[in-house]
Amino acid sequence: MRSLTAALLNLTAGLLIAASTPSAQAVTLSNYSWTGTCQDQPPPVGCGTGTAHASLVVQDYTPGVPLNLDNLVSFSYLSDKYSSGYSSQFGFANVGGWLNAAPFGTPFAADLTILIWDDPTHKSASMFETFSFFDGFWCFNACGHDVGIGSVFVQVPAALVPEPAGFALLSFGLMLLTLKHRRARSTIPSEWRGIDDGLTAGQSVPWRNTL
Repeated sequence: MRSLTAALLNLTAGLLIAASTPSAQAVTLSNYSWTGTCQDQPPPVGCGTGTAHASLVVQDYTPGVPLNLDNLVSFSYLSDKYSSGYSSQFGFANVGGWLNAAPFGTPFAADLTILIWDDPTHKSASMFETFSFFDGFWCFNACGHDVGIGSVFVQVPAALVPEPAGFALLSFGLMLLTLKHRRARSTIPSEWRGIDDGLTAGQSVPWRNTL
């Protein structure tokens, strides 16, 4: 029994290390923050004279190279008109342009067009456009709603995220630990059970809710 337990623990440790180590196929995420100065009609018609904000996350992207749909991860937009925010929860329809290469934290303008689906049936879409000319002209929703100038992007440091296979290995390792725990409980006399075990039957395990 002890040899089996030791083997399970050694295997689990190896799996957990493999899962936590970034692989050559890890996805590189790049985060960009965007701001623009509104020059529009007052809300609720337009975004008024305030500042609009957006966040764009891309993956495996090389600055200066045209973007494609595979690069897009998420997009969110906020202005005085869209005070509750707008996001890419239904995915992207199309993208054109690129993000310029610039040091982290250095503002830059970009010629970019992103078409975002408005609904799960993909029957309508909203367009986010920025330009490096005309004082950094920009607009949202095909320039029918928010418009302004002073379009500026800033990149923040990237992060490495393991592939789904990495999370699968982690889950498998935790499953082995659970099996080991159950086997150990079955060999302990009933009067000893629960003394050094903080969990009881039916009690939730916090980390399970995060997988």
